[in-house]
Amino acid sequence: MKREQFTARFSLLLLASLALVSCYQDVEVDTSTPGSLLPVAGVYNMRDLGGYATYDNTMYAGQKLKPLQDIQETGNLLKALQGGDTSAMATLPAEWDKMKAALGTTLTGGVTDPVWADLGGPNTSTVIQAAGMGVKQIQINIWNSIASGLPEFGFTGGLTFPADVASPLLGEENFRSAAATIQANMTPKQVKHGVIIRSGDLSLLTDRDITYLADTFHISAVIDFRGIAPASGGRAAERSGKNLDRDIPGALMGHDTDPSPIGGYPRIGADAAHSATISAGLEGKFGNRFAIEEGVVGSMAQYLGPDKSAADTEKVMIAGYRNFMEQEAKLTSDQTSFGGSAPYEASGRQQMHNFFRYLIYENGWDGAFREAPVPVIFHCSAGKDRTGIAAALFYSALGIPRETIISDYLLSAQYVAEKYTPVVNGLGAQLEPLVSVRREYIESMFTYIDETFPQNRWETATDETATLNYTVSGMASNPPFNGYGPGAAAVAAGYLYGTKRAEAGKNVFPNASYDNSAAVIKFLTAPLPQTARFTYALNQAAGTFSAVDIKHPGGLGLTMDEIYQLRKLYLE
Repeated sequence: MKREQFTARFSLLLLASLALVSCYQDVEVDTSTPGSLLPVAGVYNMRDLGGYATYDNTMYAGQKLKPLQDIQETGNLLKALQGGDTSAMATLPAEWDKMKAALGTTLTGGVTDPVWADLGGPNTSTVIQAAGMGVKQIQINIWNSIASGLPEFGFTGGLTFPADVASPLLGEENFRSAAATIQANMTPKQVKHGVIIRSGDLSLLTDRDITYLADTFHISAVIDFRGIAPASGGRAAERSGKNLDRDIPGALMGHDTDPSPIGGYPRIGADAAHSATISAGLEGKFGNRFAIEEGVVGSMAQYLGPDKSAADTEKVMIAGYRNFMEQEAKLTSDQTSFGGSAPYEASGRQQMHNFFRYLIYENGWDGAFREAPVPVIFHCSAGKDRTGIAAALFYSALGIPRETIISDYLLSAQYVAEKYTPVVNGLGAQLEPLVSVRREYIESMFTYIDETFPQNRWETATDETATLNYTVSGMASNPPFNGYGPGAAAVAAGYLYGTKRAEAGKNVFPNASYDNSAAVIKFLTAPLPQTARFTYALNQAAGTFSAVDIKHPGGLGLTMDEIYQLRKLYLE
């Protein structure tokens, strides 16, 4: 039998078997326990994401302290000048400009630049004093910003500017004291109940289910991750025909039409011939923005065939979770069937990016942030793979511990077992990994993130090797490093540079434990497209640094402000 014939027959058998599997589960459940099923009859694996507790939030609070790090080099140079070290004059103006560029006008507004031309002359002390007072004003601005912004992260203590500091500069000891104060007064938060619901497909919702969801959660939108392209094995699109979700009153459904689609996202089904093949409803507001074809994780054709085994299927699934984050995936291999010269393409990352933006922005895409959380249901077919990845990333952005995230992901195994056991019994063990939920799957995604965005590697978007080497040469010529060779200065410069240029997610609290969440934050905030980054290799003997190129396949493209807003909206 030819592979194509085998695949087609196997697909039909699979569909027939699935159709025989009842989805009815009229049971009493404890909806207050995180990860518990909701009492609906027509869906497997529908759960409220609420209830899980975060870390103590100090990593996010630490981002509020980062501006204090951005002024440390300027402060250190001013201290050196006050102590009589005139060599600092050479680099102070450049560090001042870098400081102001890093902080922006919000924190540096109203501060007048010193007259640097007077450095080294009779007015040197006046210049130093003016710079010192300017830095102190910037520090006060930063401090007030920190104090006003911390409560949203669970800070219950109080911070006042240390006016008793003898020097006009806020030193490293005060910075560490502030970090300790914050860490001692952080209260963990938890994900809000009754706002974000994960699920399998909604095509078999009962009337009672629909009433319950509409009246209890006031669902605003249903985000459907299922594909809109014809699937492998001659099957129809996942989101078509009888598989379309049942409407929930008051909710914008995944198949609703959109009069003003997002720019750059072509409307699927724009011509009559195409609409005759694909449901016109699939050109909707969410159809283009959230559809993730099954091939992003793995297509049915990869699992089926006389030469396939359960071990082969497991390998495809493990690789699929990694590929979801790493690779682009075309909507269809037959681009012409989608009616146009501009074929629609998306990756799993792009659609996850769109998912987050919908949760954060009032209009679902850009502009003003939401002032209140938006109640949504997000789902795919079984609610375990694409939905499980979305839930894992959502929890990661909120600061939920990774082991908690993995444990929640694994709950799907028991919730979908009843649905898929008849399928495995009828069609063979080679499909068992396809319908299973295994730790190795979600861990392959996290492993990719940890390897690609390690929390202990500092990076820059531009090559700053010259700046580093200039810093090293200056340090090597002056106390306390002169006489110890360039290597000692290079090691110290590398340490200082890595600390002061810390990226989003870097842990500034040495006694806190964050699992691998710093790497996840770096992934969430990395640009969507492939980007060229730099880290630095140290030649200790020569006392020099050289640039090392890093190619990131891409992250999720969020900003730290967007992640802050997500936490404000969906934590309590």
